[in-house]
Amino acid sequence: MAQEQWYMAIGGHQVGPVSQEDVVTNLRNGTIDGNTLVFSAGMANWTPLKDVPAMAAYLTSPASRARSASPSSGGPLGPATRSNCVKSRMCSAISGRIK
Repeated sequence: MAQEQWYMAIGGHQVGPVSQEDVVTNLRNGTIDGNTLVFSAGMANWTPLKDVPAMAAYLTSPASRARSASPSSGGPLGPATRSNCVKSRMCSAISGRIK
């Protein structure tokens, strides 16, 4: 069975396809938060990560919850930086478009 592919909205750009593991890594390192819009096959619309059952389970840490509730977090299209972007194909996909 093929691994599910996800897309994220980071810094005003669509990033993906990426694995669920890549999404979780970006959540844990602070590149994205619960308000980040995500999309995967079978979803009707882009949806905040916190409202996607398969992803909301990863918002269990207090730090993750605080970031997603913070108005200064930049919202679903918040800032991404080269230093906190997971080192994978998604960094090359957005290279040159982030600070």
